Amino acid sequence: MKIQVTQEDIDQGIRGMCYACPVARAINRHLREGYFSAVGIILIEIEDAEQIQFHEIDTPEIAAEFIRRFDHLSIRCTVEPIEFDLCIPENLCLSK
Repeated sequence: MKIQVTQEDIDQGIRGMCYACPVARAINRHLREGYFSAVGIILIEIEDAEQIQFHEIDTPEIAAEFIRRFDHLSIRCTVEPIEFDLCIPENLCLSK
């Protein structure tokens, strides 16, 4: 699945918040109701609202580098929109 981190995601993302960073916002647009993502530089977790079920996915390097740059206060202004592929299980995705 193609994940697009937009300028709006960057503008509304919260630095240092794995549930509210631009990458999490972009992933969440593709998830079924009741699921959300927690994004780290090593793993992305997709969890249900009760945090009972979760699925782990390796964070793609382009997303990890984006997170490093976004979270680093002094160079945040250099972050630009990105896109990357992510294998999200179909049962966690919105219906098409």
